Amino acid sequence: MNSLKEILLTVIIPHRNIPDLLNRCLDSIPSRSDLQFIVVDDCSDEGMLPEKEVSRIQSKGIELYHTESAKGGGAARNLGLSHAKGEWITFIDADDYVTPKFNAIVDDLKTVADDVDIVYCAANSVDSDYYTTSDRADTLNGYIHGHQKQTPEAEMRLRFTFGEPWCKIVRRKLIEDNKIRFSETSIHNDTKYSYLVGYHAGKITSTPNALCTITTRGGSVSRTLSESKKIERIAVFAEAHRFFKEHGIPRKYVINFLWPQMARSLFENKTTYGKGRQILRDNGFSSSEIALNTVKHIVRNKIVALAKRMNLKR
Repeated sequence: MNSLKEILLTVIIPHRNIPDLLNRCLDSIPSRSDLQFIVVDDCSDEGMLPEKEVSRIQSKGIELYHTESAKGGGAARNLGLSHAKGEWITFIDADDYVTPKFNAIVDDLKTVADDVDIVYCAANSVDSDYYTTSDRADTLNGYIHGHQKQTPEAEMRLRFTFGEPWCKIVRRKLIEDNKIRFSETSIHNDTKYSYLVGYHAGKITSTPNALCTITTRGGSVSRTLSESKKIERIAVFAEAHRFFKEHGIPRKYVINFLWPQMARSLFENKTTYGKGRQILRDNGFSSSEIALNTVKHIVRNKIVALAKRMNLKR
C-alpha cells in the first residue's frame, strides 16, 4: 500500500451499469506506484458487476467502493473523495478513458508551483461506439487555447463556465479546506463543485495535452431529461446565479442552461415552468426579472433562427 507522501494523484471513477465501458477505462490506466485509482459503483443492477469483475478490478490495485443506494454520480464521487489520499485529485467518467499523454501530465504535477491549485487539461472526444470524432471537448479546448495565450476571459471561463470535473486536476487541500463536495442531484451534480474549486483556487495553470478521451453516448444521463431533471437543472443554475451575484462574479460566466430551460418549459410544460419560477424567487429573483430574462431568450432565439433562414435563402 502506498504511503500518503507517495501518492501524487488520486483518480476517482464513478460507475453504474456499464461494466464493459468501465473495463475499457481501466484498461487505459497506466501502472504507477504514485497513483491511487478509486472506482465507486453506484449500486449497479444485479449481475452488472459480477464477482469476477470485482476481482479483476481489485487485482489491478484499484480500490472499489459501493454506495448504499443508487444516488447518482455526485454521491459516488463524494464517497470517492472520502477515501482519497493523493496530493491532487481528478475524476474520470466510466465511459471515458485516459490518453497516452496521461503519464506526462502526471509527471508534470511534480514541478507545479506551490501556489497553483488547479491544472486544467485538454481533452479528446469521440463517439463511444464508433470512435468517430465528436465535438464534446471543443468548448474546453477553446478555453485551454485561450488560456495558453494568457487571455483573461479564458481563465474566467475555465474557473467558472467549465462545469465538468474531468480534465480538472485539483489540489486535495483546496477541496478539503473549503469542504467542497458534489451536489447529490440526478443531473448537473458537478456544476457546484466546479465553480467552487474555481472560486477558491489561487493560481491556475493549463496544458494543451489531452488528459482524457471524452465519449458521447445516446443513453448517458446528460442526454436524457425528464421533467423532474429539468426542475433540478433550474434549481442547480438558480443557485449558481445567486452564488455568482453574491461573490461579484459576472453572471455571463454561469453555464447558459437556466434561461433556455425556462423558455422551453414555458411552451412545453407549464407545471415545470411554474415550479421553476418558484425556485428562482426562492433564490432572490423577482417576478419581473424572471419574465424579462425568459422573454429575452425567446426573442434572441427567434432572431438567430430568422438570420439562419435568411442566409439559407441567399
